[in-house]
Amino acid sequence: MTALNPYVGRHYFDEETADRFFGRDEYVADLVEKIEETRFLAVLGHSGSGKSSLVRAGLIPALRAEGGEWVVATFRPETTPIGLLGKAIDETLGQADSEADLSRGPLGLVEAFERSPQGRADGAARLLVLADQFEELFSLPEEEAAALVRLLLHANRHPRIYVVLTMRSDYLKDCARYRELPERINRGIYLVPRMKRDELELAIVGPARGAGVELDPPLVQRLLNDAAGPSLDQLPLIEHLLARIWEKGAARGRLTLDDYDAVGGWDVCLSDHANELYEGLQSEEERRTCEPVFRRLTFRDEANRDVRSRATVAELIEWCGGSREAEVRAVVTRFSAPDAALLTVGEGKLVDVTHESLIRNWTRLKDDEDGWIRRETEARETFRGLERRSRRVAGQRGELKGSELTEAEGLVRETFSEPWVGRYFPGDTNARGRVAKFVTDSRWENRKGCAWRWGFVLTVIGVLGVLAFPTIESRWRTLKKSLAGRANPRDGLRYVYVPPGEFQMGCSPGDSGCERDEKPRHPVSIRNEFWIGQTEVTKAAYKKLMNKNPGNYEGADRPVDSVTWDEAAGYCKAAGMRLPTEAEWEYAARAGSKEAVYGSISEIACIGGTAGSVLSQRAQSR
Repeated sequence: MTALNPYVGRHYFDEETADRFFGRDEYVADLVEKIEETRFLAVLGHSGSGKSSLVRAGLIPALRAEGGEWVVATFRPETTPIGLLGKAIDETLGQADSEADLSRGPLGLVEAFERSPQGRADGAARLLVLADQFEELFSLPEEEAAALVRLLLHANRHPRIYVVLTMRSDYLKDCARYRELPERINRGIYLVPRMKRDELELAIVGPARGAGVELDPPLVQRLLNDAAGPSLDQLPLIEHLLARIWEKGAARGRLTLDDYDAVGGWDVCLSDHANELYEGLQSEEERRTCEPVFRRLTFRDEANRDVRSRATVAELIEWCGGSREAEVRAVVTRFSAPDAALLTVGEGKLVDVTHESLIRNWTRLKDDEDGWIRRETEARETFRGLERRSRRVAGQRGELKGSELTEAEGLVRETFSEPWVGRYFPGDTNARGRVAKFVTDSRWENRKGCAWRWGFVLTVIGVLGVLAFPTIESRWRTLKKSLAGRANPRDGLRYVYVPPGEFQMGCSPGDSGCERDEKPRHPVSIRNEFWIGQTEVTKAAYKKLMNKNPGNYEGADRPVDSVTWDEAAGYCKAAGMRLPTEAEWEYAARAGSKEAVYGSISEIACIGGTAGSVLSQRAQSR
């Protein structure tokens, strides 16, 4: 029977796992000496340096081992920091209403301790307050953050209260925002060193040996060589890799290089594990839901740092549109399972990325070209730009056009929900409405003054194109059929006939208007005749079949413009039709032309976002 996995993976070490915490004895001794001297200790290091583990599994057990009674209150300064600290004090001291003490002023922490049995004047118990991940304070409203800082700074007024902060070193400059905090940190700072090779070897082999399992020397040397590289994720990657290797080889009583290779090795082990979990989700809808879940649980801050951003399960469901509850729960359950542990679900069903090393190593998150964090950041910056422009007076904000307008419409429809906007503009309930109106107004300005719509232009182009057919008889027959069209009794719209034929499709040499993913010029045959809508689908027609009216425009004869592909396909099915293929649509628009390029669309019609807002003279003449 395989022993319990002694490696903590992405989790930090704590008092319960302190017996597996190896290689840091020198660091722990330094911490004990410094806190006894200052009673205010700031443990700093980069993300992944082991700050939390050093305090929880090193310093605290060492203090207890020296004798005397220690009570420890641990919290993270997020959301409502005074309330969280008060709750931690209550649980530690066995009392109630500590939050009220803390809210009364800077000496609130002292008063809460003195009110407890442990804090009586004749007592000997010492209280250690651990503010873990102290950098989260800097994302809070200034007043709340300043109040917490004052409480922690004044706690040392009581001789038996000790304060420990753990904080990412890249946030050190932010401490200067609070009076007296830099001075106190300067007196009690401890910068976590990078582990030396012999210390790291103890951390690698110690837990396994304690469980009766050996590591082959070549495996140990490979891990030590990997960890000697430039990666700052030295410790979390080793722990993750060892936890995965253990699952492969512990049953044999020995871990080998073959086990190392089986889990992907140093460079890709964490990313491969995350991808396995992603691919193992039960449905395509669950996989689609995975992206917005992780986009909500991560954040690129103003200093371009990629960090965690916790949310409750209910907030994640709302973030994903409210209709994907089962899929959200499936994603959270899979990634937080014991064999995964890439997400952590805490009290109040608060979901968090277990360690930021996942953010820095999972390709789906970190990819610079198309990673989920990049997508979320670009959407945020796009919204901010639109919001700034929306507040300018009409005529000075620059209406959106072309691909910029198309992208903005897609974001308003698919991304800029109320919960999404609330994350970035928490105090502005009108931000989304302003942006949506600006985008809608831009589309209307693009279309205003246009006499023709796409469907109407199809008829005109069709008439001109028909003249190219070889015989007068077939030309006249096709022309009559195209001109007459036919009404569809289901939706009440007219459809026009398009005969079979051939045309050139794709990007021609020298054409500057090609899309990046467009195929080179190639011939395409349309073998079967078909009918296509003469006009855009109107809101009246859509409501008739689908019993709803999506879109940004008012009026029954206005076009439907805010539907998904699936909704469009559903409408066509209800109308007894189908969506045209890309080739059919382009062939119909070309109206019989076999050339690779059929001219600028602005010569024949005004299309919102493509040709500007003035109908060309050539189009008017046609």
